[in-house]
Amino acid sequence: MPVLLDALRAAGAEADGVCWDDAEADWAGYDLVVLRSTWDYSWRAAEFMAWTERCGKVTRLANPAEVVRWNTDKRYLGDLAAAGVPVVPTSYLAPGDLAGVGVPVVPAPAPAPTPAPGDRAASGIPVVPAPTPAPGDRAASGIPVVPAPHPTPGSSAATPDNPRIPTPPRLPRDREYVVKPTSGAGARYAARYRPEEREAALRHLARLRAEGLTAMVQPYMRGIDVGGERALQFFGGRLLHASRKRAVLAPGTAYDADKVAHPGLEPWTPTPAELAVAESALAAVPGAREVLYARVDLVDGDAAGDVRVMELELVEPNLFLFLHPGSVTGVRDAILAAARS
Repeated sequence: MPVLLDALRAAGAEADGVCWDDAEADWAGYDLVVLRSTWDYSWRAAEFMAWTERCGKVTRLANPAEVVRWNTDKRYLGDLAAAGVPVVPTSYLAPGDLAGVGVPVVPAPAPAPTPAPGDRAASGIPVVPAPTPAPGDRAASGIPVVPAPHPTPGSSAATPDNPRIPTPPRLPRDREYVVKPTSGAGARYAARYRPEEREAALRHLARLRAEGLTAMVQPYMRGIDVGGERALQFFGGRLLHASRKRAVLAPGTAYDADKVAHPGLEPWTPTPAELAVAESALAAVPGAREVLYARVDLVDGDAAGDVRVMELELVEPNLFLFLHPGSVTGVRDAILAAARS
């Protein structure tokens, strides 16, 4: 962030790094507010989303509040799938549905402490997703942009016409799989399981239930262990650069253990197939024309040449400018152009 601020100032812009919850900040005094190092948002989601709504009413916010809200809940994968984008197959389970699959009820643990202001990067806008709402309770703020109807409160039966309705996950018995919450960052509360580790996976689901979080279950894409995850960064509607990292989830690592978010990160040149899938995902985003920046995380599917979206980051993706110093100019120019428009 300091490198980017310096580049903007060198170009003649007045650029400040301001915490999103700074009560003294005059957001209306800026032509553009760009979300950056807001890595506490997953702990304070409701508060953060309320701020994005307020900020977006007095100045231009990038990315817009409605895009951010849609992206903070990984059930957006259902929207992408409905639009024909190849994604990692995913099933969901809301807290109220967990008892139906043998998940024990456990007392909710004490809430984790909110990071102190001094622990946040002073360069942006921390975000906090509060417990993900149950299916049917999602704010009707224009976020879902799938032609399918939304679930009614309490509904949990998915249909081909409504992929966003969570379906009770079937824990795979023939391959590794991943359990994680639909909201969060940095692989928090995510873990990889073998079929024989079903009891551990159920305890994991129980913890998510106790936290009031909607769970998601995905097959572990074995291609990650060979080809890693590829992250394609877009800024100002253009491919900025791409990177590759190794597997984040190691076998046997507990869901509540600290994890390295970007192990073995290195520059990457995306293939035409990867670029095509990434662009199709971005085109399916509600309000795509207003998106200033994005990161599309891709993995290999089981078949040769099968590229799938694992995650789409539109809130505060790390741009990895330390790995791609030549991209600073492109980011600077895109921000300046957005501020003038």
